[in-house]
Amino acid sequence: MTRQTYSIFVRNRPTRHGFLFDGISFPSASPCFDELVDRIIDCADGAWGGRRWHLLPHRGETLADSTWQLLEALDVDYLHAFSPLAPALLTALNERVSPVVLDAAKRSSPPVGPSGGLEED
Repeated sequence: MTRQTYSIFVRNRPTRHGFLFDGISFPSASPCFDELVDRIIDCADGAWGGRRWHLLPHRGETLADSTWQLLEALDVDYLHAFSPLAPALLTALNERVSPVVLDAAKRSSPPVGPSGGLEED
């Protein structure tokens, strides 16, 4: 039996981030929505220009089919939620998207600044 040689090529890629925000907790054009989006954009701009950071709206205990399709296509490494998620949704996210980190908020206020995890470097 002959041995075959294989070459494996590895290269780094930017991590992909998804940001889930509840349209009820963060209604568009509200001050809390504007603050949240501004902070995400500020942080994203410093990390590979924000090309792999995606804002994903949801309402309630599930995601729209289009959001599921987008999440599965994006193949995010880190998924951050800025409002509490239903246990069934957390399970579905882990099963369908399998992010390396799923960071779900414990409260409904915007997690920005020192207590929330989205901080500028």
